[in-house]
Amino acid sequence: MKEKKTVYRQPTMDDIGKLCELEKNVWGEEMGANREKWESRLNIFPEGIFLAEKDSHLVGVSVLHRVRWDYPEGEFPTWQEITANGYITNHNNNGDVLYGVNMSVIFGHPGVARIFTSLAVQLKNKYMIQRGLLGVRIPSLKRYIKKKGIVESQLTPEIILSVSRKDPEVRFFCSYDNLKVIAAKQDYFPIDKDSLGWGIILEVTK
Repeated sequence: MKEKKTVYRQPTMDDIGKLCELEKNVWGEEMGANREKWESRLNIFPEGIFLAEKDSHLVGVSVLHRVRWDYPEGEFPTWQEITANGYITNHNNNGDVLYGVNMSVIFGHPGVARIFTSLAVQLKNKYMIQRGLLGVRIPSLKRYIKKKGIVESQLTPEIILSVSRKDPEVRFFCSYDNLKVIAAKQDYFPIDKDSLGWGIILEVTK
């Protein structure tokens, strides 16, 4: 039997129930976006949301928004700050940065994340947005420092950048020629226990 293709499309309000379930499956109750956040995102910038659907089931979602970048050189906001806690109420149609808010992919569909990343680059180029940025987790960090006997309070951006090179999720994004690591951010997503709150900031280079 021929395997069905994965379809990529923009969402509608009718998808919110499925989106909430997808987020719950990928991130759990605490970290997943709720109905109110999805309604806000869809009302504000639906063009920045991409769904992956296979056999009538959602297997992934990617969320982007545009912001005005007013931060000093070398300084980066937390996820809560740059995404207005996931509601993207700080979206600016004339923003000079396209920022990755969220990517959720059901395990077993690795190609979906790759397509999402390509779609984000296409959106940036379509509107000639000056920069593209995103923050990613370091889910192996907690296990790594425990194994190495590193005390959490001793972690520095330099140590995090070194450790992140071994993390599968960070390495996935770094496998793209047009994405590069530019910083490590403490308290990027504090409730992410596996990453100990740290995040890696990447930039689209072309």
